[in-house]
Amino acid sequence: MTVKQAILYNVLSAAMAYLGMVTGILIGHYAENISMWIFALTAGLFMYVALVDMNAGILLGFAIMLLIAIFEKKIQLDIQL
Repeated sequence: MTVKQAILYNVLSAAMAYLGMVTGILIGHYAENISMWIFALTAGLFMYVALVDMNAGILLGFAIMLLIAIFEKKIQLDIQL
């Protein structure tokens, strides 16, 4: 990627951010009761990003809990104090 292409993509990205800001302001100004839907969508997107990042850890944790639940009768701990 050349420097000119990088600058162009950066400017386009910034322009989309401003376009999104203007769209959000207009929707918030002209539509009543839309803010709860915007907040719900935003919260859902943040949860999605966080859970995608933790996906492997959650699956491993569930698998370990499942194995413990399946074999709990056969697990014996010899703990001496």
